[in-house]
Amino acid sequence: MSNHLFAGEYHTAFKGKGMSFSEVRDYAFGDDIKNIDWNVTARLNSPFVKVFEEERELTVVLMVDISASLF
Repeated sequence: MSNHLFAGEYHTAFKGKGMSFSEVRDYAFGDDIKNIDWNVTARLNSPFVKVFEEERELTVVLMVDISASLF
């Protein structure tokens, strides 16, 4: 378990296809039609797109054994 102050609370400002769903917003000219949320569009009779947050910063822990037993 991490005791870091910001552990798990980082949200990137970059938008893109990622694992974390962010919001549903109105379709704007130029949006990719692959991102249209057809369920919301059918309910509200107006096109809506799904927006995702992409996490770009990850914490990596590197452990190196430099003891004499390695050699």
